[in-house]
Amino acid sequence: MPNNQEAEQAILGAMLASPEHARKAVEELKPDDFFWDNNREIFNALVTLSDDLVPLDMVTLVNELSKRGTFEIVGGLEYISTIMDIVPVKANIDNYIDILHEKTTYRQLISLSQDIMNQTYEGDQEPQQLIDAAEKKIFSIAMNRGVKDYREFTDVMFDAYMDIERIALHKGQIIGVPSGFDDLDAVTAGFQKTDLIIVAARPAMGKTSLALSMAYNIAARSKMPVGMFSLEMSASQLVQRIISMEANIPLQKIRGGNMNDDEWMKLQDAVRALTDIPIYIDDSSLVTTAEIRSKARKMKIEHNVQAIFIDYLQFITGNSKLGSKQLEVAEISRDLKSLAKELEIPIICLAQLGRGPDARTDHRPVLSDLRDSGAIEQDADIVCFIYRDEYYNSNTEKPGIGELILAKHRNGATSTVEVAWLAEYTRYDNKKKD
Repeated sequence: MPNNQEAEQAILGAMLASPEHARKAVEELKPDDFFWDNNREIFNALVTLSDDLVPLDMVTLVNELSKRGTFEIVGGLEYISTIMDIVPVKANIDNYIDILHEKTTYRQLISLSQDIMNQTYEGDQEPQQLIDAAEKKIFSIAMNRGVKDYREFTDVMFDAYMDIERIALHKGQIIGVPSGFDDLDAVTAGFQKTDLIIVAARPAMGKTSLALSMAYNIAARSKMPVGMFSLEMSASQLVQRIISMEANIPLQKIRGGNMNDDEWMKLQDAVRALTDIPIYIDDSSLVTTAEIRSKARKMKIEHNVQAIFIDYLQFITGNSKLGSKQLEVAEISRDLKSLAKELEIPIICLAQLGRGPDARTDHRPVLSDLRDSGAIEQDADIVCFIYRDEYYNSNTEKPGIGELILAKHRNGATSTVEVAWLAEYTRYDNKKKD
């Protein structure tokens, strides 16, 4: 199997020679990066000493290995002396770490290839299942983290503590991906990693407009890369809407080409300003969750997208073998939540509501209006309904106002926030303060 014993020894020697080198190795390497058993055991011993704030030298290392009962197994004093004689120059440490990462990747790919070959010969799984499993493992390798079936409580507790500390340090601030809607972000603290956010509404409420407004805010204002799967509109139609937002020119004028000289100048300025906006659009139709997973992984690897929008859920092709639309939607919902956890980013998926709200006196949607499956409500971390009173009531007291109804908020309070609906530009914006 691919390995480099000299690089492993050089890193261990560097850890013993310099606290700075030791910190770097502990932060950037894992035990599995060491192919040779004795080197891996010595690294584990050094990590333990480092975690306990014990200075790293020959005496402390020998003592730790003796406590573990592995001192003679790793080669005794003779092997440790050999390692200590190898003290690389500081500039080479990064190169040695890169070598170990490279060899680890080769070993992981060889192991993955063997697993795929064995599973393929067995013939117990559908081809698409094998492809998806292989993609997931390759994605994990590409993101430089191994796939683990479990995590120790202590490791998770440390991560949880760090999250709590981060929240405390940024109390009242956005700690997730900001939607750009101030009142919404005040409630959610931004969209959080691994969250599945369902944005649902009746037709003509502006689902796509809200999603585009959020994607635009995240990419153009917060400078975070965003992925977008548009299963209904073409990429060109979406981009026209974004240009309209940036230029403050009514979308109808842009689509009809009916602009005066000043508006043409604003349009050209907007196009220049949007040249490098990090939004990546896939407008394929009739896609499955397996195809979305594959493309989303690619977006994450190549562009490090921080959020993904899907417009919209009912256009995703489900597994017809399940026998009912309800089971199809349940599987789609479960797959999207699983993808959000895998990529460690929020996924915002739009959904269309049935006619239930139209039949009631109060047309505001409720959770029971989610069509086809209660699994959507179960899997989602946030369910946000869009409601515009002026659509139903011409004499409304709130013209140009949209309500974002947080009907479910797994990690916070449910509430309703108001946003401005700019029909001329088919977009949502922050509501002006009174």
